[in-house]
Amino acid sequence: MLFYTDATNTSPSYTKLKLIKGKRHGDRLINESLFRQRSAIFASSSLYASALHRSMLMFLGPNRAFKDFSGPAVTHTFGVWKSDCVFGVHCIHTDILLFFRTRPRQHDWPPISILQDDSSILCQLVPVGCKGSCNQWMEWRFCFLGTELTLTKSFNDTQIKIYVLLKFVAKDILKCVSNEISSYIMKNITYWVSELLDSRVFQEQNLMLLLLIGLKFLKEAIDSNRLPYYMIPGRNLIFERLNLHTRWRLSHLLSYLLQEGPQFLLRCNKLRIGLLAMHMVPITLKHFGNKRELLESLFLLSFNVFILERHGCRVGNVRKQLWQKMFNIVLPEWKQLQRRIGNDIFWILNVK
Repeated sequence: MLFYTDATNTSPSYTKLKLIKGKRHGDRLINESLFRQRSAIFASSSLYASALHRSMLMFLGPNRAFKDFSGPAVTHTFGVWKSDCVFGVHCIHTDILLFFRTRPRQHDWPPISILQDDSSILCQLVPVGCKGSCNQWMEWRFCFLGTELTLTKSFNDTQIKIYVLLKFVAKDILKCVSNEISSYIMKNITYWVSELLDSRVFQEQNLMLLLLIGLKFLKEAIDSNRLPYYMIPGRNLIFERLNLHTRWRLSHLLSYLLQEGPQFLLRCNKLRIGLLAMHMVPITLKHFGNKRELLESLFLLSFNVFILERHGCRVGNVRKQLWQKMFNIVLPEWKQLQRRIGNDIFWILNVK
């Protein structure tokens, strides 16, 4: 099936999907999302999300709990494990990021090589409509995972630390007021600060000052109830996320943090750990980073094996071996503990 994007009566960064070629075959989720409006056939994001919800219930089984969509991601839990999955469709759009690539900038970030990269025409559409839109149930949101990943990879060490510290602020301090200030919002703030300031400013000795600039940027966005999406500024990232009272409380808390200065970082365990990590010997930090990447890869591979099992494929004891490798990374003493306290907490290692 072939669709084209129809942005008629949609908000910036959102579109409708109109079928122009093909019949009902292939992707079952897309098939279940199709509906007719007058003489045209569209794919509904709401119907797609509902079909995905039903599919996950059937696929994951009753022992896996997952939450409904709060955005493009679906969070599902399995014991102590929690992961976010984002489902959508690939899209080629030659001019959706034209303004991003050509808008005037005073400084030299992003690098010109990223702005001229033709791969920016590749994007994704996720099944989330714009809140408050009369067409929310049929709208899809543009995402630019590849371009955003390239932007983040272009960060120097100081920009990375700003982003990490802003995430810690959101998760450990602002969370007491609202959960709506997400890591994604903090990433966009880091993008804007990186573009608006001279790249020579992003040095280790300016880290705390730059962190405060990022928090001031967030406060101004909350006060004005507008945070432009970095890729498409017409989209407001905090639109209908925060009510007036929550905005007032967040603004008041941010004012307090800005007045207190960098010392506020010592309030939180995660922030203290983050500060310690910044002063680790690089080879030690790299070692921990490699362990985390390996653990994530093993877990993803284990999940893929689980999918194969659910489809009736015979995979032997591959999943058990993968979990043993993960336990070896996280808790090398697990075999001794298993002998000492039994198999109850290591039941995953006993699957056949």
